[in-house]
Amino acid sequence: MIRSEWKLDGNTFQIEVEIPGNTTATITLPQGKITSVNMNAKKVNINNFPNTNNKETSVIPIGSGVYQISLTLEN
Repeated sequence: MIRSEWKLDGNTFQIEVEIPGNTTATITLPQGKITSVNMNAKKVNINNFPNTNNKETSVIPIGSGVYQISLTLEN
């Protein structure tokens, strides 16, 4: 079973997802200019994800596991 929970606090968006073994998923991020991304407490290069610097939706493809993702949106 896929599990997710998220919250938006000001300009910080946090999501935790659990993807079962032998499965892939795509996380769709909120629209807006993303200024930083952390995945499992490690800074991620935002250029690795399409559309993070404009007003279109960005996506993160992931495999099985538990992920804690935190991102900051520009005001």
